[in-house]
Amino acid sequence: SFPRELLIQAAFQPDLQKFPGLDAETLFLSLKGLGQSAVRHRQMVLLALDNPDFKQRLHALGMLKKSQAEIAQFQDKVVELSVGSSKQVRELAASLLEAVKMTARPLIERKVLEGANEERPVAVTLLWACYGEDARPFLEARLKEEKNKKVIRAIEDALAISSVEPAQQPVETTLELPPLAPIATQAPLG
Repeated sequence: SFPRELLIQAAFQPDLQKFPGLDAETLFLSLKGLGQSAVRHRQMVLLALDNPDFKQRLHALGMLKKSQAEIAQFQDKVVELSVGSSKQVRELAASLLEAVKMTARPLIERKVLEGANEERPVAVTLLWACYGEDARPFLEARLKEEKNKKVIRAIEDALAISSVEPAQQPVETTLELPPLAPIATQAPLG
């Protein structure tokens, strides 16, 4: 009998070290219902997202996005990855949060409050990037209580973004070329 989670393991956690040139992604993405299958075999996808190799995590996140899996089923892990150490993984994970923006907010705020020292400033930046001015009251309250200098700096930087007045745009001038001489419609053949 064929283990059902084997397909998800192959799609979300291929051995990129052994098969660096293998691009089976197109094949897997052509399978109808891959996203729903990923949700059904959530534990297998979570294993792929926990892989110590950032390239493997990037691959798994990319497959989540492209398979249109229900991100809400993975949002705890996606929030964790969006404040992690790899910039590429953070950026891809943060882009997935758009689908779960409202339900992910308390998780991001918790990372600001209780995350590891290196996660907390990143979580502040992520919170501001996702929610902008709506995050201002939370961040202002944190600023009053925060002790960590890097977190304080991240909050100050985030809050300063909106208080900066946009620079006046210079008036654009349009450059015009002089008219071209007419081109002969019949060229001599000789």
